[in-house]
Amino acid sequence: MTADDPVDPGRGFETPIHQAKRDLVEAGEKVRSWLTERDSIKDLIVRDVSTPDGAGVANETLLIDAQWSEDGRQVEDGLVVRVAADDSLYLDADIHTQYQMYDALAGEPGIPVPKLYGYEPDRSVLGAPFFVMRRVAGTVPADQPYYTEAGFVADAAPEQQRSLWQDAIEVMCRLHQVDTAKVAFLNKPDRGVSGLEQDLDYWLRYWQWSSAGREHPTLDPAAAWLKANLPADRPTSLGWGDARVCNMIFRDFKCVAVLDWDSVNLAGGESDLAWWIVMEHAGGKPRKQLPGFGTFDEMIDIWEDRTGLTARNMRYHIAYALFRLGVIVRKLNDQMLASGWLPEGTDIATNSEVVQQLSLILDLPPAGPIDVVLPKISRL
Repeated sequence: MTADDPVDPGRGFETPIHQAKRDLVEAGEKVRSWLTERDSIKDLIVRDVSTPDGAGVANETLLIDAQWSEDGRQVEDGLVVRVAADDSLYLDADIHTQYQMYDALAGEPGIPVPKLYGYEPDRSVLGAPFFVMRRVAGTVPADQPYYTEAGFVADAAPEQQRSLWQDAIEVMCRLHQVDTAKVAFLNKPDRGVSGLEQDLDYWLRYWQWSSAGREHPTLDPAAAWLKANLPADRPTSLGWGDARVCNMIFRDFKCVAVLDWDSVNLAGGESDLAWWIVMEHAGGKPRKQLPGFGTFDEMIDIWEDRTGLTARNMRYHIAYALFRLGVIVRKLNDQMLASGWLPEGTDIATNSEVVQQLSLILDLPPAGPIDVVLPKISRL
């Protein structure tokens, strides 16, 4: 599995994917020509171009098996081409920001990312902006079936599971200690004084975008609650945005690449902790507890020890994560209906599991029957 093999976003259902609707041989030749004009790669020979079974819900992915000369030596390996999609799941999607994140983190101690080979904003090459990076050998814990139920993590010995779990958390902790000046391009002061306020502004705009004029008995009052109850301590520090084990590549149960920057922000580490917990609790029911994995409270303890920060506002951030996921599911429902992935009239969003959890944590009117529980965290 590679840096861009698809993973279901843990929402309890399969999602539409951006398959390459293009001549792959032609695309490979265009990428070859583009790369050979750059100084980093010489004598590039494209052996095969393919697409993964799926490529996420945000961008198109091309996988290239190739041979080239780099730094005076012959290389035979894989490249990954990420191509922007016109119908992204995300509001104001900008693939250049993803490229900037990989670039900013390159060489950052303890935060492994794929090597970059360049970004192209001109649509004339592939019909959309794109960037190219090195394929990373390793395995991504899967969402379908969930990695705690089947696959290499579930099958591993408890000490191997512990190694993976611990290393994933350590990498996230190091991410939260990155100098904010290195990611200054994420700062949008016109949208709020702090990074958390800027990120909330984005998701409130996303809420309105995904609403398309429709009312919702839980999401609408939740939006008002989030605005009215912003914590006193409002960070401006790096947040991954989609922090979870399934966005990492592992080899020998150690993280060898951190992926997926579609929701990167400056909302800070506590927001990432909450998102990690919500995604591990996706479906509103506890995932199978692997013998080598710790509890959510243990994860937060590790995070506080490594970062020197304190998780003071977990109720707010869990509610915020559930709100974000709830509006994403609503937008995704519309996209899947429009593309024919769901039968006409299907509604997986109005009373989704995350919406049910949101109504529980904020004591809001439910959109329907509730058959979920909240994640078990003492700080709630």
